[in-house]
Amino acid sequence: MRYTVLWAEEAEEQLAQLWLDTALRDGVTKGAYVVEASLAINPSEAGESRASDRRIFITPPLVVDFEVHPADRTVRVLQVRLMRNKNRG
Repeated sequence: MRYTVLWAEEAEEQLAQLWLDTALRDGVTKGAYVVEASLAINPSEAGESRASDRRIFITPPLVVDFEVHPADRTVRVLQVRLMRNKNRG
């Protein structure tokens, strides 16, 4: 069974701002699609576990923090940011 992926208002705003501010617009668009598709299928196995019920999912260039709510089969995306470039000082 699929999960419904919901985006917190703050996460939606972050994603929109990332898209506006970066030259990696195609990557941000594709990354958001991968987030939606991956979290809808098997969110409890996506990414890595973090504090209590939070998980982190990385799909370059995006890093996404989310929560899984199995009882109502929803996933809530809480935060979105760009990956840090280790080559920059």
